[in-house]
Amino acid sequence: MITRLDTTLGHPRLLVDDRPIAPVTFRSFRPQQRYVAEFAALGVDIVNAQVSGNLCSLGVPYSLYGSAWTAPGTYDFTVVDRQMADLEAWSGGQLVLMMLDLNPPEWWLAAHPGHANPFTDLGEAASSPAWRADAGAYLAAVLAHCEARWGQRIAGYALLGGRTHEWFCHRDATDQPIKVEAAERALGRPWPSRAERESVFAQGQFRDPASPAVDAWRFHNEQVADLLLHFARLAQGVLDHRKVLGAFFGYVLQFGSQQLLFGGHLDCERVFASADLDFFLCPANYHHRRADQVSSFMMPVDSLRRHGKLALLEFDHITPSAVTHVEGQPIPGQDSRLADFDQASGVMGRDACLALAKGQGLWWFDMFGGWFDDDRLRSVVRQAQTAAESLLDQPYRSVAQVAVVVDTTSLLYVDQRGSLAQSLLLRQLDGLGRMGTPYDIVFSGDLLDPDWSADAYRLIYFPNLFAPSAKLRAAVKRLRGADRTLLWAYAPGFVAEDGLSVEAMAELTGLHFAQVPAVRSVRVGEHDYGFAADQQPGFVAVTTADLDVLGRTPDGHAGLVEGRLGDSRVAWSAVGPVPGWLLREIAQRAGAHIYCDDDHPLYASNQVLGLHSPTALTRRVWLPERRSLRPLLSTRAAGRAGLLTAQRDGGTGRWYVDVPLEAHEARLLAWEAER
Repeated sequence: MITRLDTTLGHPRLLVDDRPIAPVTFRSFRPQQRYVAEFAALGVDIVNAQVSGNLCSLGVPYSLYGSAWTAPGTYDFTVVDRQMADLEAWSGGQLVLMMLDLNPPEWWLAAHPGHANPFTDLGEAASSPAWRADAGAYLAAVLAHCEARWGQRIAGYALLGGRTHEWFCHRDATDQPIKVEAAERALGRPWPSRAERESVFAQGQFRDPASPAVDAWRFHNEQVADLLLHFARLAQGVLDHRKVLGAFFGYVLQFGSQQLLFGGHLDCERVFASADLDFFLCPANYHHRRADQVSSFMMPVDSLRRHGKLALLEFDHITPSAVTHVEGQPIPGQDSRLADFDQASGVMGRDACLALAKGQGLWWFDMFGGWFDDDRLRSVVRQAQTAAESLLDQPYRSVAQVAVVVDTTSLLYVDQRGSLAQSLLLRQLDGLGRMGTPYDIVFSGDLLDPDWSADAYRLIYFPNLFAPSAKLRAAVKRLRGADRTLLWAYAPGFVAEDGLSVEAMAELTGLHFAQVPAVRSVRVGEHDYGFAADQQPGFVAVTTADLDVLGRTPDGHAGLVEGRLGDSRVAWSAVGPVPGWLLREIAQRAGAHIYCDDDHPLYASNQVLGLHSPTALTRRVWLPERRSLRPLLSTRAAGRAGLLTAQRDGGTGRWYVDVPLEAHEARLLAWEAER
C-alpha cells in the first residue's frame, strides 16, 4: 500500500493507493474495544496505534502494550503485533496511523548516567550523538517490521519525542555538556550564561541585535528542528516516501511567556518546508476552548497548505463524559471541562468547521477513555466524517481577503518572561476569529517566495514584525498599493541590524513614531483595548494631515491611526491584541467582504461556511454573490434540514442569508449556486 498527499485540487488530500480518504482519525492512549468499534461504525477510516514504553506527564504509561525497544539493539515487535491485531479485530479493518515514541526508555537513561531525559529536557539532549544513533537504529528497525508485517494496514507514521511527544522543551535550564559543546562548535563563541540569555536587555524587553543571547536562542530552536528532521530523514530511508510521515510541531501561536523561546518550535518554517514530512499535528489552541470562544490552530495553518502539507487539528477538550483520573492520577484541565453536552457538541462542531474550512483534517482524541461517550458527541463525529468525505473531490480555494503574517525570528529578540508575544499572537486569535471575515495566517518567509501572491488580500496584518531582514523589508514595501491596507502593531521594524531604532520603524511602515517609557491601552470611542500589562518601551504615532487618529492612549497620544501614504493605505495600533469589532471596521474600510456584522466565530472557504454561537440568535450572513447554503453539519437536529436561500436587502441591494442558531450550536454549510 502506498499513501501520499495530493494537492491538485488546492487542498492536501490523503490518497491510499490513489483513493482519496478523509483525513479524520481516532486516537487514544489506551484504546478500548468498545470505542474503537464505535468510531469505525461512525465511518472514521483511520485509528491510531502508539508504540511507547515510557511514562506520560501524569507518571503513568502512555500505552499498556509496553515497549518494543527493550535493550541495546534488541527489539520486541510482538508489542506492535499485539496492538495491530487488537485494532484489526476491534475495528473490522480500519487503517492505522502508527505513532512511534523515540524518547529513550528508562534502561537507556540508566545506561547513560548524566544524560538529559528528552521528555523533560529536550533542548539539553537534542544534539546527543548517542541518542540520535540508538533511537535512529530503533526507528529503522521498527519501521522495517511494520512495513513487512503490517504495510497493507498502516496508512502513515508519526514521529514522537520530547515533552508529551510534541517535540518541545519543558525545563532546559541545566546547560549540560552535550548542548553547550554543540552550541560552541556551531556558534564559534562561548555559550552565554543563563542570566545573559534570560535577563539582559537593551531597551525594555528588547535585546540588542548583537546580543549573544539571540544566537543562543536561535541555536536552541534550530537544534530541535535539526533533531526532528534527522529522524525524518532516517525514516524516509526505510519508507522511501511510500507512506505519509508527520509529527507534532510548530506551536508558535500557542507558546507565550516562558515557553516562547525555550519551547523549541521557532525554526518551524524550515521543518514545514521539508520534503521528508507530509503532515503536522496540533491540539486545538488551549487558550480558546470555552464554549463562548473561537477555535484556532496553534500553527500558521495556511502556510502548511501552501507547502502542500496536511494539518490535523486534535480535539482533546475535556467533555462531560471524560474520565477525571487514570491509575489514581488526576487528569489536568478539569477547570476547562465543558459544562454539558450542548457545549461539548458545539465546540466539537466549531473545531470541525475550522478544520474543514481550512481544507485540513481532524483528530478525535479519546485520551484515556470516555471522551465521546454520548450520542450528541458521536453525532458530530459522524457528521464531520460525512462532510469531510463530501468535500474530498471538490476544488478548494481560500476566500480570505485578510492575511496575518507571523514572524518567528522577531521572537528571538524579546523577553520570554513577558506577555508581549502572548498578546500579539495567542490572544490576537480571538479577535481574528470574531471579525466577521475569514483570514489566512502565514509565515513572514512566505512573502519571500516568488509563488506567494498577495493579490486576493485587501488587508495584511503584521502583529509582530519587530526584526525583519533586509530582504523581508523589501518584500513588505512591494505590498504597498492603493487597493490594500497594511496594518501594523506595536513596534514594527524596531530591531534593525545596527541597533534598536524608531527611525527603522518609520522606514518600514512609512509612519513616524515617538518612543515613550511604556504603553498599555488605547481608547476608541467608549472602548478600551490593549495589553494585559505595561509594555516597555512604548511607541505613539506622530500625526500628519494624511492620518486619521482613531484612538488615543490614556495620556492623549495617538495610539491608533489610519490613512493614506502616497499610493498606499496604512494603519497602526500601539497595542494589541486588536479586538474583533475593530479589526472588522479596519478590514471593511480596506475593502474586504464582511460576512457577519456580529462578534461570533465564522469560518469560510469556497466550499463551506461555518458558524457558531454560544447564545440563541439568528446570524445574518452577507453574501459575496447570490448563493444558497446546504446543511452539512449541525450540533442541533433542527439545523440539519432545509436549503437556505438568498434574500435581497431592499435598502442596499445586497444578498444575505439568515441562519438561525440555538445556544451552543455549530453549523457547517456548503455553498450552492442559486437555483
